[in-house]
Amino acid sequence: MCRFQFISFLTNLLFSFEVWDRDDLTADDFLGQFSITIPPYWQYFNQKITKPLSARLNQTEKLSIRGQISFSITYYLDDFSKIQLAYKKHNHKITGFARSISSGEEARAYGTYQITLYHVKDIFNLTERSHWNEKYEAAQKIFNSPVLKGTITTQHTHLYSDVSVTKKGFIKNGHDFLTFLKMGKKGGKPRFFTYAILENTWFFSETGAAFFVDFTSKHAMHACAQEYVYFAGEFVIIPTGEGKYKLCIDNNSGTYAPKEILLKKLRKLLELNFPGLEVETNDYHNEILKIYKNYVLTGEMQ
Repeated sequence: MCRFQFISFLTNLLFSFEVWDRDDLTADDFLGQFSITIPPYWQYFNQKITKPLSARLNQTEKLSIRGQISFSITYYLDDFSKIQLAYKKHNHKITGFARSISSGEEARAYGTYQITLYHVKDIFNLTERSHWNEKYEAAQKIFNSPVLKGTITTQHTHLYSDVSVTKKGFIKNGHDFLTFLKMGKKGGKPRFFTYAILENTWFFSETGAAFFVDFTSKHAMHACAQEYVYFAGEFVIIPTGEGKYKLCIDNNSGTYAPKEILLKKLRKLLELNFPGLEVETNDYHNEILKIYKNYVLTGEMQ
């Protein structure tokens, strides 16, 4: 008989196997154990592995351990999709009209989105949250003024009010996410989106520089003027060929200025929540963002 212990960490899995001789007439006898730590992209999934047994580290009795254990571990990525992510889409006609005036485009409803995320606090430590950028003049004006903070909080409440919900449902994988955002296109054109991640919710909307200057304060609005966020920046959905797309997300937020070193954790968070989604993370000064901005302007990847 083989007994095993399963301990789940975010980045690795620890399996500890114990082999016992089961006897109905006498006490069970311990024959040996084997432990293995498996990273997320372990190369031996679905393969039969044979390893020698050993004594426990704290074992005091003298035993001669000679046996081996053979096992195979199967990992199903789709298992996580059983835990679906709730989403809400909000549409605002009046806000959309204001946006059309500032952008010069045809009037259409302005949409804001929120998606529930799992494992935010598992991946990011509390000490890794981004505090508002005290060196950024615009952030100073907001967070040092109770009046401005109150105004921005009111804006957030308005744009994410349940009264404005026009669509809600669940997302179970990367394909669902891309379909939900129509491959990142609004009004028939590719767009950048501004986002903030708070606690267990991802808030975002289409980026519109001129519109936001007049009406809100970008990331502060999405973050409901909170002093800390888990992440903030912009993202765009980029075609990769043969009808496929990837999410390209950055830390381009002057208000919160998330650290570049934490981008790998952001990628891990999104890949975990949206199985099958290709995620690319970039620091805000990466030259490749110029190519993506040109794609948004022209609709062509060059």
